[in-house]
This record gives sequence, structure tokens and C-alpha cells, in this order.
Amino acid sequence: MQPSRSASGLLALAVSVGLVCGIPSATAVERLVPDPYTTIQEAIEACSPGDVVIVADGIYTGFGNVNVSLMGMAITVRSANGPANCIIDCEGCTSGFYLSLYEGPNSVVDGFTVINHGGG
Repeated sequence: MQPSRSASGLLALAVSVGLVCGIPSATAVERLVPDPYTTIQEAIEACSPGDVVIVADGIYTGFGNVNVSLMGMAITVRSANGPANCIIDCEGCTSGFYLSLYEGPNSVVDGFTVINHGGG
């Protein structure tokens, strides 16, 4: 049995809405810090839901590398080689990650050591 024209139209509309509303695609994109993205936040801002930000070994400081927001997206931000090798130094004035925009169980931060945070 062939679908009716109205059913075909609804399917096309649903696919279009999914593309416009940013429903995650089947293919996650890996975004690498510090090359080509110079900061963790810059890489996150380029993400779509389902993407993965991989942060190379090093000590990260300053704007874009502290007080980092996942912007409510279902993404993974992880270090390349674990917390002993990837450090966020807040230099005493802020936090490493700021998660408050309705991040859920698919918003993941993994493999960082955060030092010298402002606390509170």
C-alpha cells in the first residue's frame, strides 16, 4: 500500500523540522583543542549535539579555557590522555566548568584536573 500524499508530506515536514531544530545527526564530529580550535570554549561553540571536544595535554588558562560552558548541549568534552595530563588552571578567580544551562546526562566532561579555582 502506498502512503497517502498527506502522510508523505508529514514525513517531509518532520525531517525538515529535525534538520532546522538541530536534532543530533548520526555522525559525531571531533573538535580538537588547541588546533584547530584555540580554546575549549571556541570548540564547544562550534559543536552540534552529539559532538566530542578532545583537549590535548597541557595547562589551559584564561578566557575561553576557564568558566567553560557546555551551553546546554548534549556533547562530550574530554581530555586526550586523562586528568594527570590535562589541567585547567583558574588562576584563583573562577571555576573550570560552568554547567547550568540544563545540561543533562548526555552532557559529559571527563578527564580534567581543575586547580586554583575561586571556590565559594
